[in-house]
Amino acid sequence: MNSLREYILWVGDLSFETRPFSDVDALVLSQASYFSLNATLTANAHPTLSDVLPAIEAGEAPLQITGDDFGNAGIFKACCSSKRFGGLRIVDYVDRIEPDKDLQFSCVTFEYEDKWSFIAYRGTDNTLTGWKEDALISVERTLSQDLALSYAKEHIKPDGRQYYIGGHSKGGNLALFATCMLPEEQFALLTHAWVLDGPGMCEESMPSERIAACDAKMTRIIPEFDLVGMIYAPAITDTRVVHSSLKFLLQHSLATWQVDCGNLALCEEVDPRSVYLNETLAKWLRNTTPEQRKTCFTELFDGLAEEGFEVVDDISGPEAFEAVLIRLMGTSGTTKKALEQLPKQAAFGHTTIEPPKKWTDRIKAVFRNPYSKAACFILFGLILYLLPMGAMEYVTEAFFVAVAGWSCYTTIRRLQRRKWHLFGSRERVGISVGLVLLCAIMWLKEGALFLITSVLMAIFGIFGAIQCGSRAIRKKDDIPGRVINILEALFTAGCAIAFLVIPEETEMFGDVINMEGLLFTIIAGGLAVDGISRLLIALIRYLVRKSRVNRVAKKAVQNQTRN
Repeated sequence: MNSLREYILWVGDLSFETRPFSDVDALVLSQASYFSLNATLTANAHPTLSDVLPAIEAGEAPLQITGDDFGNAGIFKACCSSKRFGGLRIVDYVDRIEPDKDLQFSCVTFEYEDKWSFIAYRGTDNTLTGWKEDALISVERTLSQDLALSYAKEHIKPDGRQYYIGGHSKGGNLALFATCMLPEEQFALLTHAWVLDGPGMCEESMPSERIAACDAKMTRIIPEFDLVGMIYAPAITDTRVVHSSLKFLLQHSLATWQVDCGNLALCEEVDPRSVYLNETLAKWLRNTTPEQRKTCFTELFDGLAEEGFEVVDDISGPEAFEAVLIRLMGTSGTTKKALEQLPKQAAFGHTTIEPPKKWTDRIKAVFRNPYSKAACFILFGLILYLLPMGAMEYVTEAFFVAVAGWSCYTTIRRLQRRKWHLFGSRERVGISVGLVLLCAIMWLKEGALFLITSVLMAIFGIFGAIQCGSRAIRKKDDIPGRVINILEALFTAGCAIAFLVIPEETEMFGDVINMEGLLFTIIAGGLAVDGISRLLIALIRYLVRKSRVNRVAKKAVQNQTRN
């Protein structure tokens, strides 16, 4: 299999008369729409793709795409250098970004003499505005869709040309919308349209009957692991699945799609793992209202913009993750309710296939095995017993100091970039100040560190008791397991209460005893006893099952002997 660049090098000397326009050519021109052509158009009113080559060499035609290049620049350079594509005229290039209108829209027409025109809609670029508009497609009709339709209406004329429409990602959605909403007389002039891994539209924006009416003139192409193109997936009969050189979500990039002997390298079906993700996302879309999703996306993206993020590539690393969490904490109840549905659907929503196995599944499998679970309890008890007295206090202190230091560092860096303006950073400053005060209290106030450690351990103990109690309720037929869970719940709840009421030190038998250290020793002993009990019960169950099997086998042999 070959890449798009290798395809261009292979057919680069062939004219469109020798080798007619194909699906792979639609991919090449849709990919070309991702490059900014403003500098070239300023110097030349009617440039060709070959005229763009100096701008590429000078770095004046930047790639407007999120993430890594994946070879897009090499593909575009080969395209502009080739005889096949280099002579195509660039007509009516449009590039608009208006954050106040949630608008990111770009398209261009490539003309081949007077034979045909290809209208290419750009997908989502690297701007936060573009991604916000992309998210709103699942909620409502957007301004970009209206502009895409207007552009198509202006350019498709009864002049004897063949007209093609195409686009990738959000550009595929715009190509779909423009094709289906064209007036009947202009739709008759359209030769074909390509929707390249583009999402569909909710029923409110585009009735399925409109897509069905245009089905004969459309081709939908998606990668083997597909997520974007399965959102409100349009029911297009000519849907094809193409191989990619990369894995998982990286297959969304056009530059990774594969070609075989000048045609698309097709697969038989999509990856089952992407089916699971898509069913989860589809259930979330069905279980949230358009109003909830709109509020959710608006608050999230507007909050990120207030944090100073302008492009998606900036939202990476711990600092950005912290900013997202802070913004989510400050969102409305509507947004929180909508976002809560997504992990619930992933964890508990019914899907037609099983989720892919992960390393966490292997860990859970270890704890489902009674022998390995018992061994883990004994090991945890031993580790806790070997810890020196007061070790948990030092661990707690180190944890809070590290968190406070990181929070202050990231807050100061952000304030420096924003010239010390507090707007949009008040929550972050408040959290940092609170953590610093907490650390100061731990150092200056006698007994504060002990109190904080005790409260944390009590919280963990209460949650543990609730979990053990819940398991005991579910195990109605497993009497030994239920008894162990009840004892674990009582023991854990008792430890939680003890952490809240015991003093730091007390005098016993004439010596000063560190009560917290003593309590950890008791917990260590409890874990070890719990593990040994589980191990004995597992052995007894094994022996009972083996005895029953032996009795059944012996009885079967006796019956055969009698017969």
